[in-house]
Amino acid sequence: MLSGVNRVSEGALWLDGERHVFANARQALAEGIAIIYQELTLSPNLSVAENLLLGQLPERRGMLDRRRLYARAREILAELGETSVHPATKVRDLSIGQQQMIEIGRALLRDARVIAFDEPTSSLSVQETRQLKRIVQRLRDEGRVVLYVTHRMEEVFEMCDAVTVFRDGKHIRTHESMAKLDHDTLVSEMVGRDIDDVYGYRPRATGDVLMEVDSLRGGA
Repeated sequence: MLSGVNRVSEGALWLDGERHVFANARQALAEGIAIIYQELTLSPNLSVAENLLLGQLPERRGMLDRRRLYARAREILAELGETSVHPATKVRDLSIGQQQMIEIGRALLRDARVIAFDEPTSSLSVQETRQLKRIVQRLRDEGRVVLYVTHRMEEVFEMCDAVTVFRDGKHIRTHESMAKLDHDTLVSEMVGRDIDDVYGYRPRATGDVLMEVDSLRGGA
């Protein structure tokens, strides 16, 4: 609904004090809303540069201007710390983490002011996760709104300024500050029961020993 892919059936979307109703994804993009989906939306057979500037490819005399295309792509790749990626590389040849950076680069090119991430680290390596976190922190420092969907507690407490808990599609609670929020409280709100009941452990007393085996060996 935020991206305009699905129509709002209840409630309202407010952005900078104005109510918005998006009929399609193009309208949401025009208002500066970008979504980095868990299932990436890149075109694998196009180049990095073509994916970055898809929909706004530079032209010269009616033809694709590859010089300007690659120059602009290099600028964005440098911003993302992906200087080792050549703009002409096919997206299918990139790692999942690199492909995700291309998605973020598209959002930056469109000057998105709201960027939503859906479970972004689920398929990333440790190094790629660190790089993503640096990018997210930078986006926040630039004054952009970052919506970060995750179930990983360490990411919540490391990166978030506020937390909203949803369970089974329903809003449970919003914490406007992380200052007094603790791990157990958040987990309890997520699973719907006290943290002590998460594993359902019940202590049991052991009975009498019926058999003991010591130094048992096989073979001839």
